[in-house]
Amino acid sequence: MVRAPPCHGGSCGFEPRLPRIFTIIMRNISKCIHFSIFLLISAFLLFSCSQRTLEDFRDEGEGVVRALTAELKKIRSRDDLLTHAPNLKKYFELLADIIIEASKYKETHPESELISPNKKEQSASDQLRIELNRVLHLDGGPEVIEKVQEEALNRLELFNKTTLKMTFSSI
Repeated sequence: MVRAPPCHGGSCGFEPRLPRIFTIIMRNISKCIHFSIFLLISAFLLFSCSQRTLEDFRDEGEGVVRALTAELKKIRSRDDLLTHAPNLKKYFELLADIIIEASKYKETHPESELISPNKKEQSASDQLRIELNRVLHLDGGPEVIEKVQEEALNRLELFNKTTLKMTFSSI
């Protein structure tokens, strides 16, 4: 089947018509994309508008610590370390972001108190320390780890300096 556009439409030739199944598929894909976008926006609004607590920051940090530990466990050689360096850098930066956000929250909510870590959280911290120590003993480990931590540490240091300046300027 062909479709003939009017001559005043810019062409007097014939164009093949798309199969009906193609239009049905495109319509369904469009609905799926719109639904996915709706879910994404809804989730963003739901979670961005909710009130966070120090426990939320602690839970988020614990998740990143566990992911970082799992990444470190994959490393058996310098080559592995270099391969995993971008992921390690990402996790260190996430931890820095969480620390900074939790500190800002604590400044604006001085009444909130953080309860001391439980055994599960302490265990995650201990496992990270063990794995990080193991990786630091690999050939070239200290240099690579220092490099992947550099940006996160610089951001933490800058945050601490600006926080101290604001504290002294308010005195």
